[in-house]
Amino acid sequence: MNEIRIGIVGSRRRNSLKDRSIVLDIVRSAVAAFPEKRIVIVSGGADGPDAFAREAAGIYGLDYADHPIRRDPPITSKREFVARAFGRNKDIVVDSHLVFALVHPDRKGGTENTVKHAMDLKKKFFLVDQEGRCYLSGVGWKDRNAEASDKT
Repeated sequence: MNEIRIGIVGSRRRNSLKDRSIVLDIVRSAVAAFPEKRIVIVSGGADGPDAFAREAAGIYGLDYADHPIRRDPPITSKREFVARAFGRNKDIVVDSHLVFALVHPDRKGGTENTVKHAMDLKKKFFLVDQEGRCYLSGVGWKDRNAEASDKT
């Protein structure tokens, strides 16, 4: 695999300069960790971490894959908007090899829906708190341990 696709999503309430710095650090770390790979940043185009991800891709000269909410046909209800947003969240996860989710302390909303899709699809994901600490999901560790067992 010559390419790694890194999803970066988060609550629109994670819109501070510190959150911007956290996203820039994630992307900078990815560039350092995968020097031989083409890195594509994947996000949803919303305000906050999604916008910071797009900005970071530009700063580091990386490709960016945007998954905005479909607006055609026009959205006619809040229920339809939520359904399309949740579908977009799944598209982001499907299009990513791993996902960083800048969660809000109340753990409600679209970011949590994205995390649920990552769990359902058994994608490796990191929850990123407001201090920038990343917590790796359990997904991926079992696979890595199984690979190690196969090689011994």
